[in-house]
Amino acid sequence: MIEKVARALGSELRSKVAFIGGSTTGLQLTDPLAMHNIRHTKDVDLIVPVIGRVDWQLLQEKLRAQGFHDKLHEQTPVCALFLGDLRVDFMPYDAEILGFSNQWYERALAAAQPVLVGETEIRLVTPEYFLATKLDAYKGRGNGDVWSSTDIEDVITLFQGRAELVQEVADAPEDVRDFIRAEIGALLACDGLQYAVESAASDRAVRDLIYSRMEKVVE
Repeated sequence: MIEKVARALGSELRSKVAFIGGSTTGLQLTDPLAMHNIRHTKDVDLIVPVIGRVDWQLLQEKLRAQGFHDKLHEQTPVCALFLGDLRVDFMPYDAEILGFSNQWYERALAAAQPVLVGETEIRLVTPEYFLATKLDAYKGRGNGDVWSSTDIEDVITLFQGRAELVQEVADAPEDVRDFIRAEIGALLACDGLQYAVESAASDRAVRDLIYSRMEKVVE
């Protein structure tokens, strides 16, 4: 899915956006044993550098020229376009455009790093910003329901499958690090986390590993 979208964007647009969201979870993992826990997603999310409605309209015109389109008779958010049947959400960091945003999108876009997906280079949000954006998204739409949150599911998978994450959070900018520590601390104090972790990992050793890494981030 990601490579299909990347190719459709073309090199100019591809160099300006960053891939994020559940579809990129597998690209964040360094432990192949965690790959089977990746949540199946039906869409691709990107952060786009758009400020104001005029820029937003211009971007949509460019995207339609690249083959992205609306779907008639289907209720979707303003940010959604389609590439064939594949939904692609283009997320501006300007909250005025959609009426909401994520506090870390702008900096996540600026810090994104190039990676190869197949034979196509994309810009991927770094692990610490992936984690921060997921935690912020959960605060905005999770309604405190840890067990059924897809954002928390992705967070748990990231802690399982990326040993480097603890150090990457420690090395993150202070405000990012403090935000992650506070939110992970709140999760660890939440009764629902136990059920979410057990759902993600049936093996006791894997569950212990997830908790250990989360606790180290909070230290």
